Amino acid sequence: LAMARSAFGSALTSRELVLDKDGLRIRTRGLGMEKSESWPLADLGDVKIQPSKFQVQGSSANELVLEAGTRKLPIGAGLSERELQYLENKLQDTLWRLRGT
Repeated sequence: LAMARSAFGSALTSRELVLDKDGLRIRTRGLGMEKSESWPLADLGDVKIQPSKFQVQGSSANELVLEAGTRKLPIGAGLSERELQYLENKLQDTLWRLRGT
């Protein structure tokens, strides 16, 4: 099962992100597992597009990275540059609005 998760996990996994006044919650589901993580709004940092650690269809790609506590959460690997820019703007606007700044 561990090898199957490693080989096919990203293709068969879904992530749900919820960003609200309480902070960020991420629920990951796939291949018989479910995992939830959360961070308070005060622990959320920058949202930015940067080069991905992985290649998509054999070429370098970008992904969105959200700082949450001491972690950097990769989001949106495989999305187009336009989709990443949309998500980056939407998340930054939402964080700005929730913080009241």
